[in-house]
Amino acid sequence: EAGRIRCDYFDVVASLYQQNYFGKLSGWCTDHGIRFFAHLLGEETIASQARYNGDLMRQYRHMTMPGLDHLGKGIGSLNIKYGASAARSYGHENLTVEAFAGCGWGLTFEEYIRMISWLYYQGVQGISNHGFFYSIRGNRKNDWPPSQFFQWQGWDRMKEANAMTRRLTYAFTGGCPDSEVLVYNPIESFWFHYMPDENFTHGYSYGPLVKNQRAAFIDQQCQLLMNGLLQENIDFDVLHKDAAENFKVQGQVIRNQCNGSIYKVLILPMCDVLPIEIARIAEAFANAGGKVIVLDSFPQYAM
Repeated sequence: EAGRIRCDYFDVVASLYQQNYFGKLSGWCTDHGIRFFAHLLGEETIASQARYNGDLMRQYRHMTMPGLDHLGKGIGSLNIKYGASAARSYGHENLTVEAFAGCGWGLTFEEYIRMISWLYYQGVQGISNHGFFYSIRGNRKNDWPPSQFFQWQGWDRMKEANAMTRRLTYAFTGGCPDSEVLVYNPIESFWFHYMPDENFTHGYSYGPLVKNQRAAFIDQQCQLLMNGLLQENIDFDVLHKDAAENFKVQGQVIRNQCNGSIYKVLILPMCDVLPIEIARIAEAFANAGGKVIVLDSFPQYAM
């Protein structure tokens, strides 16, 4: 029964976080005519999502302006794909990422432009720069540099970069995303096996420590699958349980009723546990002649 209890525990924690934290903040913002923007911690992998948020993707339900954080100047992380998919699953636009923190004072203008291009390609619709420092005296210069203000080597070309960002924002806002592949996020299967290290309380840069081999396998294989699709230029969206109500089978396709996106392939990776809502979508899609790909294991349990 331990796996069943773990699934129930994380499901409740994630729902309480969604309703009693983000839900209440969003309600206050709506009452006062303010758009609600936020980003969470541990967006990159299933393991970090479970460790820090219970279930990352459902936390976007109440955000009027969904947000992400992207640290460092590397490209290739899955955090943007998770955030963009979650936003689309609820019909939200204006996905904005806080970027460039931790890139270091050596960040070049060419690297800056490369990051902007990659972020928009992944589904971002706006960028919030971190940050513009009035002063870098003393230890201030070490606070997640660089500053994108006059202290940075690329400051003289910032007008050029901002013009590019505005054009991309215009191009990527509105319309219907064209991703024919839908990948289910098997967070429940990870919960089922997850054995956290009780001594691990901080130090996110080292990642959440996962003791159970099956949980670690699910986390690793999902990263390989999604990164592999991106490397082959096969775009996709990530489906999750909380937004299942917005996805309907219509003939041999699955349609996101919030934005009109159409999917011709459904991938169920490493799903030891499959929520009833997703099982019904998969069954109806398969019966209609849709393409369902099951990777590694067939679901044995439901929620």
